[in-house]
Amino acid sequence: MKNKFICFEGVDGSGKTTLARSLAEGIGARYFYSPPEILLPIRSEVYRYHVPVRFQYYLLGNAITSEDVRRTLADQSAVVDRYIYSTLAFHFQLQDENTRDLLLPDAIIYVTASWDEIDRRLSGRRHRKSGEQIPYLRSVHQQYRRILGNLDSVVEIDTTGEAPAESLGKIREALGV
Repeated sequence: MKNKFICFEGVDGSGKTTLARSLAEGIGARYFYSPPEILLPIRSEVYRYHVPVRFQYYLLGNAITSEDVRRTLADQSAVVDRYIYSTLAFHFQLQDENTRDLLLPDAIIYVTASWDEIDRRLSGRRHRKSGEQIPYLRSVHQQYRRILGNLDSVVEIDTTGEAPAESLGKIREALGV
């Protein structure tokens, strides 16, 4: 079987990270998180700047992840927790041609949940960020719909009221892994 590049997308609190980690472990894939570890030390500093700087920071992260995934695919599958589609959805006002050289995934898992479920999950986190407010996340969700709407490789998974294992089973079935 050809090694696969699978990315997970969705608003905060939808269940992406739990499912991405579980799938990677279950199929023996390498797990990647955005932004890549090499950029994490400057992340808080980047947020002192205006949105265009943050957009470039995340584009750089996608370029690094793209190269890392390319190398990984020679030996194993790759599962990425947030990729270019998150960058575009969260920075929709700045979209341009800076993304054409990135490796595209074989499958995009778009993870959703009801707004009540997302609010409950986010409220349970130790530090809820300002960008994790439901009205803002609704607008990001609409951008995801616009960006992912015409792509054939999207598998949508609604995690509302499901245990991660149940959602993971649906993902594995859809991917045939």
